[in-house]
Amino acid sequence: MTPSMELRFWRTKKGEEVDLVLVKNRQPYPIEVKARWQEHAPPSGVTAFCRRYPSVKKTFTISANAQDSISEKARTHHFLTLEHVSRILDYLDT
Repeated sequence: MTPSMELRFWRTKKGEEVDLVLVKNRQPYPIEVKARWQEHAPPSGVTAFCRRYPSVKKTFTISANAQDSISEKARTHHFLTLEHVSRILDYLDT
């Protein structure tokens, strides 16, 4: 069976937002794009999305300088450089 995928945008009435939400087989994966990201934590929009959808297993922050992963509870936050964006689909299959 071929996986079903689509891209969406997410924003709350309070203005919290995620740049892209990749939905694969009905599972959402929030993706935030930042020019630079120094923090070792997901951006506030991703955090808000995860509060609203607690079943999210993986999130992605793409920036010029971030390359790492952190885990909390049953969720992994991946930080990727633009050069490694193509790996997102690999991360979804693991």
